[in-house]
Amino acid sequence: MKKLFATLALSSMGLMAQNTEHTSHDNSCSCNESHNISHYAPAGVMGAHVHKKGEWMIGTRSMFMEMDGLRDGTNRVSNNKAHKDYMVLPKDMKMQMHMLDVMYGLNDDWTLTLMVPWVRYSMNLNRRMTMMGTTTDTKFKTRNEGLGDIKVGSIYRAYDDGDEQVLLGLTLNLPTANFDEESNTPMRDDMRLGYPMQIGSGTWDLIPSIVYNKFYTNWSWGTKLEATIHTGENSEGYRRGDKLTYNLWASRELNPVLALNSRVEFNAWEDYRGDDDNLEPMSGMNPVADADLRGGKDASFFAGFTWKTCSKSRVQFEAGMPFYQEIDGPNLEKDLTVNVNFLYSF
Repeated sequence: MKKLFATLALSSMGLMAQNTEHTSHDNSCSCNESHNISHYAPAGVMGAHVHKKGEWMIGTRSMFMEMDGLRDGTNRVSNNKAHKDYMVLPKDMKMQMHMLDVMYGLNDDWTLTLMVPWVRYSMNLNRRMTMMGTTTDTKFKTRNEGLGDIKVGSIYRAYDDGDEQVLLGLTLNLPTANFDEESNTPMRDDMRLGYPMQIGSGTWDLIPSIVYNKFYTNWSWGTKLEATIHTGENSEGYRRGDKLTYNLWASRELNPVLALNSRVEFNAWEDYRGDDDNLEPMSGMNPVADADLRGGKDASFFAGFTWKTCSKSRVQFEAGMPFYQEIDGPNLEKDLTVNVNFLYSF
Protein backbone atom coordinates (compact mmCIF):
# COMPACT_ATOMS: atom_id res chain seq x y z
CA MET A 1 0.00 0.00 0.00
CA LYS A 2 2.90 2.35 0.69
CA LYS A 3 3.96 2.02 -2.96
CA LEU A 4 0.47 3.11 -4.02
CA PHE A 5 0.71 6.15 -1.74
CA ALA A 6 4.04 7.06 -3.34
CA THR A 7 2.61 6.62 -6.84
CA LEU A 8 -0.33 8.90 -5.96
CA ALA A 9 2.01 11.62 -4.66
CA LEU A 10 4.34 11.43 -7.67
CA SER A 11 1.42 11.54 -10.11
CA SER A 12 0.09 14.66 -8.39
CA MET A 13 3.45 16.44 -8.58
CA GLY A 14 3.85 15.46 -12.22
CA LEU A 15 0.47 16.88 -13.17
CA MET A 16 1.28 20.09 -11.30
CA ALA A 17 4.48 20.50 -13.26
CA GLN A 18 2.77 19.87 -16.61
CA ASN A 19 -0.07 22.28 -15.92
CA THR A 20 1.73 25.46 -17.05
CA GLU A 21 2.53 23.90 -20.42
CA HIS A 22 -0.69 22.11 -21.29
CA THR A 23 -3.55 23.97 -19.60
CA SER A 24 -5.33 27.09 -20.66
CA HIS A 25 -8.33 28.52 -18.85
CA ASP A 26 -8.67 31.62 -21.00
CA ASN A 27 -11.34 30.23 -23.32
CA SER A 28 -12.92 27.49 -21.25
CA CYS A 29 -14.68 27.06 -17.99
CA SER A 30 -15.21 23.61 -16.56
CA CYS A 31 -18.37 21.92 -17.75
CA ASN A 32 -18.91 21.13 -14.08
CA GLU A 33 -19.26 24.86 -13.47
CA SER A 34 -21.97 25.10 -16.12
CA HIS A 35 -24.33 23.48 -13.57
CA ASN A 36 -25.32 20.67 -15.96
CA ILE A 37 -27.12 18.23 -13.69
CA SER A 38 -25.25 15.20 -15.08
CA HIS A 39 -21.82 16.69 -14.37
CA TYR A 40 -21.90 16.30 -10.60
CA ALA A 41 -20.28 13.35 -8.83
CA PRO A 42 -22.62 11.06 -6.81
CA ALA A 43 -23.60 11.76 -3.21
CA GLY A 44 -20.83 9.64 -1.67
CA VAL A 45 -17.95 11.33 -3.52
CA MET A 46 -16.51 14.57 -2.14
CA GLY A 47 -13.84 16.83 -3.58
CA ALA A 48 -14.69 16.04 -7.22
CA HIS A 49 -15.46 19.58 -8.38
CA VAL A 50 -14.18 23.14 -8.01
CA HIS A 51 -15.87 26.54 -7.78
CA LYS A 52 -15.30 29.78 -9.63
CA LYS A 53 -13.57 32.69 -7.90
CA GLY A 54 -15.68 34.07 -5.06
CA GLU A 55 -18.29 31.30 -5.27
CA TRP A 56 -19.41 29.55 -2.07
CA MET A 57 -21.04 26.20 -1.53
CA ILE A 58 -22.59 25.34 1.83
CA GLY A 59 -24.36 22.08 2.46
CA THR A 60 -25.08 19.14 4.68
CA ARG A 61 -24.01 15.58 3.99
CA SER A 62 -25.45 12.64 5.90
CA MET A 63 -24.23 9.05 5.89
CA PHE A 64 -26.03 6.06 7.41
CA MET A 65 -24.37 2.66 7.62
CA GLU A 66 -25.54 -0.66 9.01
CA MET A 67 -23.27 -3.58 9.85
CA ASP A 68 -24.65 -6.98 10.80
CA GLY A 69 -23.13 -10.44 11.00
CA LEU A 70 -19.55 -11.62 11.41
CA ARG A 71 -16.96 -12.29 8.74
CA ASP A 72 -13.45 -13.73 8.91
CA GLY A 73 -11.54 -13.24 5.70
CA THR A 74 -14.10 -13.71 2.92
CA ASN A 75 -16.26 -16.17 4.88
CA ARG A 76 -19.32 -15.54 7.03
CA VAL A 77 -18.89 -16.82 10.59
CA SER A 78 -21.74 -17.79 12.90
CA ASN A 79 -21.90 -16.37 16.40
CA ASN A 80 -21.78 -19.85 17.90
CA LYS A 81 -18.55 -20.65 16.09
CA ALA A 82 -16.95 -17.32 16.95
CA HIS A 83 -17.93 -17.68 20.62
CA LYS A 84 -15.64 -20.70 20.85
CA ASP A 85 -12.72 -18.26 20.68
CA TYR A 86 -14.21 -15.07 22.13
CA MET A 87 -16.28 -14.44 25.23
CA VAL A 88 -17.68 -11.16 23.87
CA LEU A 89 -18.74 -10.56 20.26
CA PRO A 90 -20.31 -7.65 18.35
CA LYS A 91 -23.73 -8.50 16.89
CA ASP A 92 -24.50 -5.40 14.83
CA MET A 93 -23.57 -1.74 14.55
CA LYS A 94 -25.19 1.44 13.24
CA MET A 95 -23.22 4.49 12.22
CA GLN A 96 -24.43 7.99 11.40
CA MET A 97 -22.48 11.02 10.25
CA HIS A 98 -23.98 14.45 9.65
CA MET A 99 -21.49 16.90 8.21
CA LEU A 100 -21.36 20.60 7.43
CA ASP A 101 -19.59 20.94 4.07
CA VAL A 102 -18.22 24.35 3.04
CA MET A 103 -16.33 25.16 -0.19
CA TYR A 104 -15.02 28.51 -1.41
CA GLY A 105 -13.48 29.42 -4.77
CA LEU A 106 -10.28 31.26 -3.92
CA ASN A 107 -9.80 31.71 -7.66
CA ASP A 108 -10.87 29.75 -10.74
CA ASP A 109 -8.23 27.08 -10.08
CA TRP A 110 -8.10 26.80 -6.28
CA THR A 111 -11.05 25.82 -4.07
CA LEU A 112 -10.80 25.72 -0.27
CA THR A 113 -12.76 23.14 1.73
CA LEU A 114 -13.99 22.71 5.31
CA MET A 115 -15.81 19.65 6.69
CA VAL A 116 -17.23 19.53 10.23
CA PRO A 117 -18.83 16.16 11.09
CA TRP A 118 -21.06 15.06 13.94
CA VAL A 119 -20.88 11.28 14.45
CA ARG A 120 -23.08 8.76 16.25
CA TYR A 121 -22.18 5.07 16.79
CA SER A 122 -24.15 2.31 18.48
CA MET A 123 -23.14 -1.34 18.78
CA ASN A 124 -25.00 -4.36 20.16
CA LEU A 125 -22.79 -7.04 21.71
CA ASN A 126 -23.23 -10.42 23.38
CA ARG A 127 -21.28 -11.88 26.30
CA ARG A 128 -21.35 -15.66 26.61
CA MET A 129 -20.19 -17.37 29.80
CA THR A 130 -20.25 -21.06 30.71
CA MET A 131 -20.08 -22.00 34.36
CA MET A 132 -20.76 -25.46 35.82
CA GLY A 133 -22.24 -26.63 32.54
CA THR A 134 -24.61 -23.70 32.23
CA THR A 135 -24.19 -21.19 29.37
CA THR A 136 -25.47 -17.66 29.88
CA ASP A 137 -25.80 -15.00 27.17
CA THR A 138 -25.89 -11.34 28.20
CA LYS A 139 -26.80 -8.79 25.54
CA PHE A 140 -25.72 -5.17 25.94
CA LYS A 141 -25.29 -1.99 23.90
CA THR A 142 -22.56 0.62 23.74
CA ARG A 143 -22.92 4.13 22.27
CA ASN A 144 -20.64 6.99 21.35
CA GLU A 145 -21.62 10.36 19.91
CA GLY A 146 -19.79 13.62 19.36
CA LEU A 147 -17.83 15.94 17.13
CA GLY A 148 -15.78 14.09 14.52
CA ASP A 149 -12.36 14.98 13.16
CA ILE A 150 -12.62 18.34 11.36
CA LYS A 151 -11.03 18.43 7.90
CA VAL A 152 -9.59 21.44 6.06
CA GLY A 153 -8.12 21.30 2.58
CA SER A 154 -7.92 22.56 -0.97
CA ILE A 155 -8.63 21.33 -4.49
CA TYR A 156 -6.48 22.44 -7.42
CA ARG A 157 -7.68 22.32 -11.02
CA ALA A 158 -4.55 20.98 -12.72
CA TYR A 159 -6.08 20.48 -16.18
CA ASP A 160 -9.32 21.51 -17.83
CA ASP A 161 -10.16 21.77 -21.53
CA GLY A 162 -13.93 21.90 -21.05
CA ASP A 163 -14.43 18.19 -21.74
CA GLU A 164 -11.79 16.68 -19.48
CA GLN A 165 -10.69 17.74 -16.05
CA VAL A 166 -8.00 16.72 -13.55
CA LEU A 167 -8.26 17.84 -9.92
CA LEU A 168 -5.63 17.44 -7.21
CA GLY A 169 -6.75 17.52 -3.59
CA LEU A 170 -4.97 17.67 -0.25
CA THR A 171 -6.88 17.58 3.04
CA LEU A 172 -5.62 17.80 6.61
CA ASN A 173 -7.53 15.78 9.20
CA LEU A 174 -7.49 17.53 12.58
CA PRO A 175 -7.63 15.37 15.77
CA THR A 176 -10.74 17.02 17.19
CA ALA A 177 -12.80 13.88 17.97
CA ASN A 178 -12.67 11.63 21.02
CA PHE A 179 -10.68 8.39 20.79
CA ASP A 180 -10.70 7.30 24.45
CA GLU A 181 -14.43 7.02 25.15
CA GLU A 182 -15.62 4.68 27.90
CA SER A 183 -18.96 3.09 28.78
CA ASN A 184 -20.57 0.89 31.42
CA THR A 185 -20.71 -2.79 30.41
CA PRO A 186 -21.62 -6.11 32.09
CA MET A 187 -17.89 -6.68 32.67
CA ARG A 188 -17.36 -3.43 34.58
CA ASP A 189 -18.20 0.26 34.61
CA ASP A 190 -16.14 2.81 32.68
CA MET A 191 -14.69 0.27 30.27
CA ARG A 192 -12.82 1.58 27.23
CA LEU A 193 -14.91 1.16 24.08
CA GLY A 194 -13.49 -1.00 21.27
CA TYR A 195 -11.59 0.49 18.35
CA PRO A 196 -14.56 0.61 15.92
CA MET A 197 -16.53 2.66 18.47
CA GLN A 198 -13.91 5.40 18.80
CA ILE A 199 -14.83 8.37 16.60
CA GLY A 200 -11.44 10.01 16.06
CA SER A 201 -7.97 8.90 15.05
CA GLY A 202 -6.16 11.07 17.59
CA THR A 203 -3.52 11.94 15.00
CA TRP A 204 -2.91 14.57 12.31
CA ASP A 205 -3.70 12.82 9.05
CA LEU A 206 -3.02 13.67 5.39
CA ILE A 207 -5.57 12.86 2.69
CA PRO A 208 -4.19 13.40 -0.84
CA SER A 209 -6.42 12.66 -3.85
CA ILE A 210 -6.56 12.85 -7.63
CA VAL A 211 -9.79 13.14 -9.66
CA TYR A 212 -10.42 12.71 -13.38
CA ASN A 213 -13.73 13.93 -14.84
CA LYS A 214 -14.96 13.39 -18.41
CA PHE A 215 -17.92 15.54 -19.45
CA TYR A 216 -20.38 14.98 -22.30
CA THR A 217 -23.54 16.84 -23.30
CA ASN A 218 -25.95 14.90 -21.10
CA TRP A 219 -23.78 12.49 -19.15
CA SER A 220 -20.39 12.22 -17.48
CA TRP A 221 -18.09 9.78 -15.79
CA GLY A 222 -15.27 10.20 -13.32
CA THR A 223 -12.76 8.46 -11.11
CA LYS A 224 -11.06 9.34 -7.85
CA LEU A 225 -8.08 7.83 -6.02
CA GLU A 226 -7.68 8.88 -2.40
CA ALA A 227 -5.31 7.90 0.42
CA THR A 228 -5.62 8.46 4.16
CA ILE A 229 -2.17 8.59 5.75
CA HIS A 230 -1.99 8.68 9.55
CA THR A 231 1.03 10.38 11.09
CA GLY A 232 2.59 9.39 14.41
CA GLU A 233 0.81 7.78 17.37
CA ASN A 234 -2.02 9.24 19.40
CA SER A 235 -1.79 9.76 23.16
CA GLU A 236 -3.18 6.25 23.79
CA GLY A 237 -0.17 4.69 22.05
CA TYR A 238 -1.53 3.50 18.71
CA ARG A 239 -1.98 4.65 15.13
CA ARG A 240 -4.80 3.70 12.79
CA GLY A 241 -3.93 1.80 9.64
CA ASP A 242 -3.57 3.77 6.40
CA LYS A 243 -6.38 3.49 3.87
CA LEU A 244 -6.72 3.62 0.09
CA THR A 245 -10.06 4.35 -1.63
CA TYR A 246 -10.86 4.20 -5.35
CA ASN A 247 -14.14 5.35 -6.89
CA LEU A 248 -15.48 5.02 -10.43
CA TRP A 249 -18.83 6.59 -11.34
CA ALA A 250 -21.16 7.65 -14.15
CA SER A 251 -24.09 10.05 -14.28
CA ARG A 252 -26.84 10.33 -16.91
CA GLU A 253 -29.24 13.26 -17.33
CA LEU A 254 -32.93 12.36 -17.58
CA ASN A 255 -34.08 15.97 -17.87
CA PRO A 256 -32.55 19.36 -17.00
CA VAL A 257 -33.20 18.90 -13.25
CA LEU A 258 -32.71 15.16 -12.66
CA ALA A 259 -29.82 12.78 -13.28
CA LEU A 260 -29.31 9.15 -12.32
CA ASN A 261 -25.88 8.00 -11.19
CA SER A 262 -24.06 4.85 -10.19
CA ARG A 263 -20.62 4.15 -8.79
CA VAL A 264 -18.31 1.40 -7.61
CA GLU A 265 -16.12 1.95 -4.56
CA PHE A 266 -13.05 -0.09 -3.56
CA ASN A 267 -11.39 0.21 -0.13
CA ALA A 268 -8.28 -1.32 1.41
CA TRP A 269 -7.10 -0.51 4.93
CA GLU A 270 -4.36 -1.75 7.24
CA ASP A 271 -4.25 -3.04 10.81
CA TYR A 272 -3.47 -0.59 13.58
CA ARG A 273 0.07 -0.07 14.81
CA GLY A 274 0.52 -0.20 18.56
CA ASP A 275 -2.20 -0.82 21.15
CA ASP A 276 -4.42 1.09 23.52
CA ASP A 277 -3.21 -0.18 26.91
CA ASN A 278 -6.79 -0.10 28.17
CA LEU A 279 -7.93 -2.44 25.40
CA GLU A 280 -4.97 -4.79 25.04
CA PRO A 281 -5.99 -7.01 28.05
CA MET A 282 -9.37 -7.55 26.34
CA SER A 283 -7.96 -8.38 22.89
CA GLY A 284 -8.20 -12.14 23.48
CA MET A 285 -11.81 -11.91 24.69
CA ASN A 286 -13.35 -9.44 22.21
CA PRO A 287 -12.25 -8.93 18.59
CA VAL A 288 -13.19 -5.22 18.63
CA ALA A 289 -10.42 -4.74 21.23
CA ASP A 290 -7.72 -6.34 19.05
CA ALA A 291 -5.53 -3.84 17.15
CA ASP A 292 -4.30 -6.67 14.91
CA LEU A 293 -7.83 -7.33 13.61
CA ARG A 294 -8.51 -3.95 12.03
CA GLY A 295 -7.45 -4.49 8.39
CA GLY A 296 -9.52 -5.47 5.39
CA LYS A 297 -10.75 -4.85 1.87
CA ASP A 298 -14.18 -4.33 0.34
CA ALA A 299 -15.95 -3.32 -2.84
CA SER A 300 -19.47 -1.84 -3.04
CA PHE A 301 -21.97 -0.80 -5.71
CA PHE A 302 -24.08 2.36 -5.30
CA ALA A 303 -27.01 3.80 -7.24
CA GLY A 304 -28.79 7.11 -6.75
CA PHE A 305 -29.79 10.46 -8.21
CA THR A 306 -28.98 14.17 -8.28
CA TRP A 307 -31.95 16.54 -8.29
CA LYS A 308 -31.55 20.25 -9.00
CA THR A 309 -34.20 21.80 -6.76
CA CYS A 310 -33.44 25.29 -8.10
CA SER A 311 -30.66 27.00 -10.06
CA LYS A 312 -28.38 27.15 -6.98
CA SER A 313 -29.26 24.06 -4.94
CA ARG A 314 -29.34 20.33 -5.39
CA VAL A 315 -30.36 17.24 -3.44
CA GLN A 316 -28.44 14.00 -3.82
CA PHE A 317 -29.22 10.46 -2.69
CA GLU A 318 -27.59 7.09 -3.12
CA ALA A 319 -27.69 3.67 -1.49
CA GLY A 320 -25.15 0.89 -1.79
CA MET A 321 -24.25 -2.62 -0.70
CA PRO A 322 -20.94 -4.50 -0.79
CA PHE A 323 -20.37 -7.27 -3.32
CA TYR A 324 -16.97 -8.26 -1.91
CA GLN A 325 -15.60 -8.17 1.65
CA GLU A 326 -12.39 -9.53 3.14
CA ILE A 327 -12.05 -8.69 6.84
CA ASP A 328 -9.56 -9.53 9.57
CA GLY A 329 -11.96 -11.18 11.93
CA PRO A 330 -14.24 -12.28 13.20
CA ASN A 331 -15.58 -8.72 12.88
CA LEU A 332 -18.73 -7.06 11.64
CA GLU A 333 -19.35 -6.84 7.90
CA LYS A 334 -21.05 -4.00 6.05
CA ASP A 335 -24.67 -4.42 4.99
CA LEU A 336 -26.04 -1.12 3.72
CA THR A 337 -24.79 2.45 3.26
CA VAL A 338 -26.99 5.46 2.42
CA ASN A 339 -25.74 8.97 1.56
CA VAL A 340 -28.01 12.04 1.45
CA ASN A 341 -26.82 15.59 0.58
CA PHE A 342 -28.33 19.04 0.39
CA LEU A 343 -25.93 21.52 -1.26
CA TYR A 344 -26.40 25.23 -2.00
CA SER A 345 -24.05 27.41 -4.12
CA PHE A 346 -24.01 31.18 -4.31
